[in-house]
Amino acid sequence: AIQADGKIVAAGYSFDGANADFALVRCDENGEPDPTFGTAGILTVDIEIEDTARALAIQADGKIVAAGYSFDGANADFALVRCDENGEPDPTFGADGIVTVDIETEDIAYALAIQADGKIVAAGSSRDGANTNFALVRCDENGEPDQTFGTDGIVTVDIDTDDRAYALAIQDDGKIVAAGYSFDGANTDFALVRCDENGEPDQTFDTDGIVITQVASPVVLMRFDEARALAIQADGKIIAAGKSYNSTDDDFALVRYE
Repeated sequence: AIQADGKIVAAGYSFDGANADFALVRCDENGEPDPTFGTAGILTVDIEIEDTARALAIQADGKIVAAGYSFDGANADFALVRCDENGEPDPTFGADGIVTVDIETEDIAYALAIQADGKIVAAGSSRDGANTNFALVRCDENGEPDQTFGTDGIVTVDIDTDDRAYALAIQDDGKIVAAGYSFDGANTDFALVRCDENGEPDQTFDTDGIVITQVASPVVLMRFDEARALAIQADGKIIAAGKSYNSTDDDFALVRYE
């Protein structure tokens, strides 16, 4: 992510040989480590045994939010970390700047967005033992579950056997769009889900808030279509980008929706 002052922030993980921790790095416009951030431009956050950040967003006030997962050896939960502009964990967010959300046994956040009202939305997947579903979580500015969204701030969408959201965008009207893929046991297709501000399926988006798009030719032996990025145009049209495998080649894929 790029800050308003041009500094660059990246998030991922750092492995010390035993545990993996959330890791954030900030550099200046020339790529030099920013000494005003964390320790020599680096912040690591230890939550559990294995912690990995998959997404990053900058709030309007300059605070930095990272989302991913935290694995304690048995279960993986959505994990969010927030720090201030100096790379210090934000004590006003969750517990010492950390929020974890337990949905099912394996929950991973892949995408993150900040709403205009400051609420934080994370999207990814949640595995309930048999199926993996789209999962969205919304919390308030303090990291508390937003009770006006879904059930205790959580929305899951079961499309087929294996469904994962990799991208997220907030429309100007507040509706939330997530994109990824849906696997039916044989093939994988682009999958988009749109919900209203309360986390309810948007019946004006297709008919049930879910759109499945087959990109690869239907005559191929096996297809693997997967959306990995999402953008909303000024006219409201939605663009999903990713890849399409047609049994022979992996190709770039772009799909636009009205």
